Amino acid sequence: MSNRVAAVIVTFNPDNELTARIALLIDQIGYLCIVDNGSDDAGVLDEVAAIFPDKVTVIKLPVNKGIGAALNIGLAQIQKSGFRLCVTFDQDSSVTEDFIKNLLATYDAKNSPDHVVAMVGANYRDNANRSNQKKFLVCSKYWFHRVRPDSDIEVTTLITSGCLVDIDIWNELGRVNEALFIDYVDTEFALRSIAAGYHLYLSYDAVIYHELGAKEVHKVAGVPIYPTNHSPLRRYYMARNAIYMYKNYAGKFVGWFLYDVAAVIYTLSTILFFERDKLQKFKMYLIGWKDGLLGRFGKYRKA
Repeated sequence: MSNRVAAVIVTFNPDNELTARIALLIDQIGYLCIVDNGSDDAGVLDEVAAIFPDKVTVIKLPVNKGIGAALNIGLAQIQKSGFRLCVTFDQDSSVTEDFIKNLLATYDAKNSPDHVVAMVGANYRDNANRSNQKKFLVCSKYWFHRVRPDSDIEVTTLITSGCLVDIDIWNELGRVNEALFIDYVDTEFALRSIAAGYHLYLSYDAVIYHELGAKEVHKVAGVPIYPTNHSPLRRYYMARNAIYMYKNYAGKFVGWFLYDVAAVIYTLSTILFFERDKLQKFKMYLIGWKDGLLGRFGKYRKA
């Protein structure tokens, strides 16, 4: 166990397997804060609090305030409890043995007074295909590369789940952007950290298994295509928040911008050819782009 590190898990209608996933994590950390985002049924959280009463705090929000607000509430609680390092998690991620130890090893090896590390991310695998190692984004100023690493590497973006965060830097940078509500929250904070002169690393040995949407596999001329089948509402947030990101970061991170535009085109193509509810998803993309251009953020409100 590491008493240097606490954890935050953000939940929304968590399943009954959450207790087992927390059991894999709890002995690796000093303290856990669970922030529930207005779930209709969060009874499993009472079970978790009863099983681990000395190490777990559960904060139940009355409504869904979004991933950004929930992370900020959790990280503030971690700071109040005296920790400077915290790992953030989604509710559906499962850690491996020595996960926290491996994150800390990367952090300690890379962090120094003249090379300050803001975050260290997990080497995540899709829970549906655990043997398939993911590629990570490494951007130069004007181009990008997607790298399948074989050791710790400096990266441009990290996902929220399994990410070690320096709480002092989180505070210094103005905390997580709550207005985005869900999508691009992790990317925005990552780019803001780099713009401030900090560094982000992937810890190769820190492996987690993570749910990456309702993915299917299709092949076109032998090339695998992976539609994620996100809901129309998620497509709205993706579209709207992309506009925010391009307005604020395209000029500073041209390589990232080119990558993200390519990713959006790929996503739109997978919706067109492989996903259900195409018209509703494209409609929500259009509404999202419009709201992004008009500066309408926060939780989606139907007109």
